[in-house]
Amino acid sequence: METAIAAAAAGAAVGAVVSSFLKPWADQAASLAQTEIARLWGVKEDLERLSHKLRLNQSVLEDAEQKQFSDKHVSVWLEQFKDAAYDAEDVLDVLATEDAIRSKRTEEVAIRSKTTGEEKGRPMRQVSGFQLLCCLAGSSSSASKPKVNREIAQKIGEIDRKLEYLKKERENLGLRNLGKEGQIEIVMGRETSSANEENLFGRKEEKEAIIKELIPSGDEPEGTSTQRACGGRVSLVPIVGMGGIGKTTLAQMVFNDQRVQRHFPLKKWICVSDNFDPSRLIAEIVEDGQGQSTIEDLQKLTLEQLQMKLRDTLKNKEFLVVLDDVWCEDQITWRQLWAPLNQEGDGGKVIVTTRSQRVVKAVYPMTPKTLMQLSDEHCWSIFERRAFVNGDSDSYPSLKEIGWQIVKKLKGIPLAAKLVAGFLGKILEEDIWRSILESNIWPLPEGETDILPILRLSYHHLPAHLKRCFAYCAIFPKDYKLDVSKLVRLWMAQGFIQSQGNRRMEDLGNLYFKDLLQRSFYQYHEPVEAYHEAGYYVMHDLIHDLAESVSKDECLRIGEENKPDMMPEKVRHVSLSEMDQVHFAKFERSRTFLNLPAFTWEYQGGESLRLPDTSTLGVPKSVRVLILGKVDVNELPPSIGNLVHLRYLQVHGVKRLPQSLCKLHNLQTLILDFDTELPEDMSRLVNLRHLAAGPEKVASISGVSRLTCLQELKMFSVGRKEGHRIRELQNLRQIRGGLCVVNLENVDSKEQAMQVNLKAKVHLCELALVWNVVELKTISTCITKHTWKQFGYEEEPSTAHDLRRLARGVRVGNDKLDEEVLDRLDLPPNLTRLWIVGNCGVRLPGWMQKQTPPFSHVTHLRLYSCLNWDNLPPLGHLCHLKVLELFRMHKVKRVGLEFYGGEDVMGSTPVFPSLEVLEFNDMPEWEEWVDVPGHRVFPSLRQLVVHDGPKLSKLPPFLIAQCGNLACLDISWCPQVHSMPDKGLPSSLVKLHIQNCPTLEQRCRHGGQEWDKIAHVRDILIHPA
Repeated sequence: METAIAAAAAGAAVGAVVSSFLKPWADQAASLAQTEIARLWGVKEDLERLSHKLRLNQSVLEDAEQKQFSDKHVSVWLEQFKDAAYDAEDVLDVLATEDAIRSKRTEEVAIRSKTTGEEKGRPMRQVSGFQLLCCLAGSSSSASKPKVNREIAQKIGEIDRKLEYLKKERENLGLRNLGKEGQIEIVMGRETSSANEENLFGRKEEKEAIIKELIPSGDEPEGTSTQRACGGRVSLVPIVGMGGIGKTTLAQMVFNDQRVQRHFPLKKWICVSDNFDPSRLIAEIVEDGQGQSTIEDLQKLTLEQLQMKLRDTLKNKEFLVVLDDVWCEDQITWRQLWAPLNQEGDGGKVIVTTRSQRVVKAVYPMTPKTLMQLSDEHCWSIFERRAFVNGDSDSYPSLKEIGWQIVKKLKGIPLAAKLVAGFLGKILEEDIWRSILESNIWPLPEGETDILPILRLSYHHLPAHLKRCFAYCAIFPKDYKLDVSKLVRLWMAQGFIQSQGNRRMEDLGNLYFKDLLQRSFYQYHEPVEAYHEAGYYVMHDLIHDLAESVSKDECLRIGEENKPDMMPEKVRHVSLSEMDQVHFAKFERSRTFLNLPAFTWEYQGGESLRLPDTSTLGVPKSVRVLILGKVDVNELPPSIGNLVHLRYLQVHGVKRLPQSLCKLHNLQTLILDFDTELPEDMSRLVNLRHLAAGPEKVASISGVSRLTCLQELKMFSVGRKEGHRIRELQNLRQIRGGLCVVNLENVDSKEQAMQVNLKAKVHLCELALVWNVVELKTISTCITKHTWKQFGYEEEPSTAHDLRRLARGVRVGNDKLDEEVLDRLDLPPNLTRLWIVGNCGVRLPGWMQKQTPPFSHVTHLRLYSCLNWDNLPPLGHLCHLKVLELFRMHKVKRVGLEFYGGEDVMGSTPVFPSLEVLEFNDMPEWEEWVDVPGHRVFPSLRQLVVHDGPKLSKLPPFLIAQCGNLACLDISWCPQVHSMPDKGLPSSLVKLHIQNCPTLEQRCRHGGQEWDKIAHVRDILIHPA
């Protein structure tokens, strides 16, 4: 064990492991050998032999992966084996894809044959799957094999010969069976202390000292480490220390301190790393300072123009800028940034975190203090919290003793404490802990890279499935803000996440990420509330160095510093950051092409990528991830359909996709522009899980029911043609998030509505049910002058109010059918938002009148254009409801007891207990709003809008008695409302808006009859009629 640990710690590079995936591949080969496609193509025996050889090599891979660092010949053998294993994965993927496609076709043919037989009254003749396959292939059982079969057999033969050769070599190398099999174990994370608590260990004094330098009291001199550069107005606060010592963490604690947040009106945090570009840094500061120009606009300016903007931005302002992880030691480059900062900043401060004192001296000739290592006691506090359940080391006395000895060897480096505790906490076994303690990586020598052996040790102890996921992150640059959901989809596309029972791959991937996070391979940056910035995840720069080390020759980033001619021969994952032309031919083994600007959160389009040949992509068939960004062609070439392994495709700038795209059976993620036209046969992409495109484009997909893996469906348009009926939603049980179902008037019967089975869609949290409503803007173009007269107009209506009145009678729906359809659309159980739009039924649906309705968790509810409802539904008992919008309820005359819950309302129970926003809009027949004495009504209401109620005569008195939190009241187009409630308005009201209420407007003006009731309101806005 000690030898293995030492080798892992001392190795210069650690190859990405395949040991954990050999068993799944061997199992897959054995399983495919039993399929009809294997017999049809004549590769059954080949697959069985391949499975056997993969299993044999599985047993020695663990030994090879440990010995590769001390034996160059083993390292070469392992590289050759990885090539053979990747080739095997490609072949198995082709076979599995073909088997799945043919099985699906067999099933569809069988269903069609059964349906045809039943329709003709004849019994269905039994047909074997093999016969159907032969029919589908256009051949009989004795037909000759297609050309592709020979290609597959040839490839399997080549892999077999490679494995046979490697078997002999492994014997010569003395590789032995360690008795381990690759097995993926999901380690459920346990609760640990928050990052804020942990960050406080041992750095409170340093934090307070820096804050004192940033915000000195008036009669005290500034701290000794703070220097005004060249007699200027800006002070430099350096934080210098070795890698992993906690420089960034300390700067974050200072930056997020409430005293600092309040003191500086302008604050900016910038991750610099190797990219010290004065123009970029100035643009980021100016963007936050002005809030008017975007980064894209600013980056078009010259350096001189940017410097002038920076001076204008900082003039007479106190500001704080944090430049994190700075490496630039060049005085001239520094001066381009520092000069405008130093000329206009009024009490400005700049914190710089760096490993090098020479960086500080490039700004000012000084010797800054160095951030020292933590004491053993503070280091133990970090270790204890991470290594032991609930930080309880006393329950493990023997491990506690060993842990203390390990901590003393960590030399006070907090990142080392987090990492070592991270993996030891997963293995609470004394033998393992003692082997770590006694390994020869201790003691650490002096120097900046002391921590690297510990990093490799931590990587060595990762489960194999996490090693591949972590190593893959080397395709991102340093300080890259990781989007976890996108990263997980990349892992899925590469096959790093193996399905386990009914668990979603996305959920497993999130567990993988959480596990790596808890082991400190990723860091979470807290959100900055002052800038409304969300939190994000990054890799520490030393951890990123480790990822580059362990993925050596497999991951390549191409930008200004790396050009294609520097490409390793066997690179498999490529990210592009600054290229306008793609030469895919140079990456014949690659599985990832990632255009980094397109993948980031901030992507705005950018320059188009030029394809060398627009008739063919030229992408290697092994590619799994293809993120092109914006390309300079209107349509992708048909050759896109040949990428049988492709699982993730993102492309921008194309107007349409070729029909051949629908051949991509394995495609899981497809990301497009909103206006990109989709091909007709999208329903053939049966493994598609994530589709980001224009909602209307997605809604037009025919036969969407075949996309049973789909995780999101923003919109579905009900049609009367086959492939567009509402039953297409029946099988989409995985969809989550929000769904908008439009054109429900095309549902022909209540039986069709029942087929949707919304109740089974337990992951949906937002739902909109929309019957078609004629928009006002279409009326004047769709109705002739003769038609106007039928509505009582001699001439075309001229005012918006007349058009609204007219629109109320335009849509004539089937009220009985609308009623039945809505009643049978049983809602998903976990909804938080619900919209019902344009239903012409007369009666409320039964499920809406239940005391415990199926939408009891809803927080937002909108009822719009339910033109024939004469009563509002009972909603007062919805204890989670926060926003309620009632629009165009044209037959409602009275808002009464039934609205609050009817007879079921109890006197002591609050009605609408959580409602914060209530809006009534366009209710032409509404006459009365009934008070409910003895009930606590709207105790949380903050905003009330009453708009376009021409017959409403008064507001209810409970506005003053019950609504003690009301802050905003908006009354407009209610000409019959003449006064405020007798007791006035709540003292909490800060904003009052009155419009087109002639009498009320006059009475509420200064000196009017109602003025005393509203005089306390801070903002009063009255618009005349």
